Amino acid sequence: MPMLAHAIKVEKHDIKTLKRIERSGIVNRDLVYDHDEDYIYVPVIKNIDGSISHDFKEKNSIKTMLKNEMERNGIKNYPEKWVRIGSSIIIKNTRHEKIIGSILAEILNVSSVYMETGRIHGDLRKPSLKLIYGSGGETLHLENGVKYLLDPEKVMFSPGNINERSNIYEDLNGKVFMDMFAGIGYFSIPALKYKRPSGAILCDINPEAIKFLKRNIEINNIKTRVEIFNCDSRLISSKIKADYIMMGNFKSIEFLPHALSHIKNNGKISMHYLTDKNYIKNSYEPIIKKARSYGYNLTLYDYHRVKSVSPFFYHVNARFNISKI
Repeated sequence: MPMLAHAIKVEKHDIKTLKRIERSGIVNRDLVYDHDEDYIYVPVIKNIDGSISHDFKEKNSIKTMLKNEMERNGIKNYPEKWVRIGSSIIIKNTRHEKIIGSILAEILNVSSVYMETGRIHGDLRKPSLKLIYGSGGETLHLENGVKYLLDPEKVMFSPGNINERSNIYEDLNGKVFMDMFAGIGYFSIPALKYKRPSGAILCDINPEAIKFLKRNIEINNIKTRVEIFNCDSRLISSKIKADYIMMGNFKSIEFLPHALSHIKNNGKISMHYLTDKNYIKNSYEPIIKKARSYGYNLTLYDYHRVKSVSPFFYHVNARFNISKI
């Protein structure tokens, strides 16, 4: 049953206020944040100036409600974790998919439920999903003040990379950056919105991703000069140069010579790739060696683990300063 409690109403794009409230020590951690199209409702432990009353779900009540509904329908094994993207969720492959999808949609208040049928595949990085509840289609995902419009069946989106998207560490003020695997704007939209670059070169081979990228630039009110290419980024003319290059693709090492052809002298490159957990300490050394064979010195200035992607591999991000030999 919903629980009536004190709440602070925060506009969805007002991330600073939301973080300030969370640091204040007044958030009621036993209740689940609520939201509508425009606002986030934060449960607080006491009545303060400007607070309102709002119905919240108790954190434990979601698990309890889910367990009770599944048992009532004779289902013993069901997903207890999910990925939320906008008004949709994605679950792992499961039996009784239709019933489970309907129950999850009701309890979690989402419009569409998808089930994974495989991995992200191909050069287009297309998801392998099956719609098991709702009408599917476009959804609007809000994250740190950035709006991402997408269709989960057509383009990939990894909520697990939120820290990478939220922390574009570089000072791009007045500089031009290039995103060789832009997708719908995972990294480039936050950079354009918050880092004040003078221009951007964005590329993706997936035409559906490019459609959403253009719309996301528009809905985020981006005014910076942007060039967009719908092609394999290796086909872009080497005459196009950038101060900073983003390579948010596990195949980034294969694209290194092409990235180097676009970098301005003393520029920087950010590479995402997979590494065997046994070689996590020095997985970047072969990249430095490879770059030298192309006539470039790479100096590592940041290297960190993003997440574990399997029992044997880490997703890592290595960033280098670049200079010609």
